[in-house]
Amino acid sequence: MNQFIGISEQIGLFIRFSTLPRKQMNAVRKIIKLTAFSGAYFSLEIGQQNVAIIIEEEIETTQLLLNRFINSQYPQAILITKVRFNDEVVSNEFDNNGRVLSLSGAINIVFGSPSGTLNNFNTFVNNNGTRTGVIFANPKHEATPILIPTQTIQNNFFYNNTVKEEGEYNAN
Repeated sequence: MNQFIGISEQIGLFIRFSTLPRKQMNAVRKIIKLTAFSGAYFSLEIGQQNVAIIIEEEIETTQLLLNRFINSQYPQAILITKVRFNDEVVSNEFDNNGRVLSLSGAINIVFGSPSGTLNNFNTFVNNNGTRTGVIFANPKHEATPILIPTQTIQNNFFYNNTVKEEGEYNAN
């Protein structure tokens, strides 16, 4: 198993998948498998970069299989910033991630109307965020006021994930 072990006041993410502007890309499949991401304590000054993995490509498929995202402070585990995605997050463990600044403890999708495959057979335990403990999908975009995100999220286990806002924990 591969391991990415964070450090105190970490100033960058572990992995970024992105496409260069104006570059035509062929369909590519990227796979991260059997990897542990643990113990990152991100600096509060980084903002949206407080994440273990960021996925920015528009066309490519990213598969996250049999990974562990554990004990990271302040970030969410995965940030998806593209409109159309085919990201397969299958049989991963998300345990004790996120804190005060994260919209979600595990997965954050921040484009207006994202659609694609997201989650199957994952375990989410003790994750925290300001909007949701586990998965936050932004349903609003300035250009189109009413959008409906469409993701497939099925066959997952959720336990003790919470929302932390204004100093109080609320059940998720």
